[in-house]
Amino acid sequence: MSFRQSLSRVIQQKVQLRRQSTQTKTASGLASDFFSSLRWKAASVLTASLSEAEKNELFTKLQISAPVAIRDAQNVKNDESTERVMEHSIAEAVAKARTEEAQKQQDKWEKEREQLTLQAQQAAQARIEQEVAIHKQRTKRFDEWTRELSEAKGETTGTNAVTRTQVEESSHHPVLGPVISDFGYKRIHSVPAKALSDIAVWKRQRTYRHDRAKNMAKDKQKSIHLGFPGIIVLHEDPEGNLKVVDGQHRVGMMSLMQEQADASGVDLDNILVEVYPQQPHHDENHAEQLFVEVNKAEPVKLIDMPGVAKVSERNAISAAAEGLLKQFPTMFSASQRCRAPNLNIDNLRDELFAAKIMSRHGIKSGAALEKWMLEQNDLLATKAANQELQGSFSQSQLQKAKASGFYLGLDKTWYYN
Repeated sequence: MSFRQSLSRVIQQKVQLRRQSTQTKTASGLASDFFSSLRWKAASVLTASLSEAEKNELFTKLQISAPVAIRDAQNVKNDESTERVMEHSIAEAVAKARTEEAQKQQDKWEKEREQLTLQAQQAAQARIEQEVAIHKQRTKRFDEWTRELSEAKGETTGTNAVTRTQVEESSHHPVLGPVISDFGYKRIHSVPAKALSDIAVWKRQRTYRHDRAKNMAKDKQKSIHLGFPGIIVLHEDPEGNLKVVDGQHRVGMMSLMQEQADASGVDLDNILVEVYPQQPHHDENHAEQLFVEVNKAEPVKLIDMPGVAKVSERNAISAAAEGLLKQFPTMFSASQRCRAPNLNIDNLRDELFAAKIMSRHGIKSGAALEKWMLEQNDLLATKAANQELQGSFSQSQLQKAKASGFYLGLDKTWYYN
């Protein structure tokens, strides 16, 4: 093949990929707003009997925000906090991943749309029902405590005289069930996997990867006799809201295993969980400190460490990496030890951050960063076509890269162009 023909082929691939990228981003944006709308609708239905003021107060405590379409209609200004990825439960993340997978195959989407939509609605409702149950129990216990205090003093005490953290906790949690052991700084519960899948994931956790959870579920079948070593870690804020701080992919794995017939004989109704309640003497960064402490033994990527990367930069890098994954799904591996020419999305995110690409090239958005990476891919494709590409890769790895039109996983020099 001549150089002119090779260059023409690269240009054609580039045009096709740009078209696919636009379609994928549109579908992804619609999916995100769709799930945000489901939670908003579920919360609105469950709180229909409340006044507007009571509903708004509850929504604030439960950290429920209106979907993009409603915020736009009400001219609500977005700040840095609204740019973050919406908090989700594992059940919601699984439903979203399955919806996006089905949308890639029109026949499958048409056949399973109703079932997937129902699954998404049930996940959103289960999440809201959990949070409302926690709020109701805490409100009930708080009212009982203040009433007993008033009777003891022989006077009426306003609810502003105490805080909810002073309420004596019931030994039976509305979501987690009975307390196995209470150490003061943490509680131990035995919780059904289904209940865990409906708990929200801490907003600064690593991105949930459905393919990783699927691989873990598949691998677990080979060692099912070992059960589930380890423990799921939850954070509990002063209002009683629960968040998964560590173990989200294990929860995803168990959620998938519940649906499989060959999971019989495995106890998924008694998963060991430790809950770290935020005490009055803790500062507002208690969840962040807990996350860092847990991951000292199992380091996370630099970009995901709290306080290291700016929220806007981390979001842009994540969006660009996700865009690349959607365009070249077969060239991404769930394993961080994958071989060239494949890439792991979290390794890619960390390399992009470490190389300071956004600041060095004045890149301000995820779309611009994705465009820059595709340009680097085109440059590598041209070098490969002209037999100028050098690196420690085999011919079979090079041929795989050529077949897919994806060259970024062959070496790391392009990060520093």
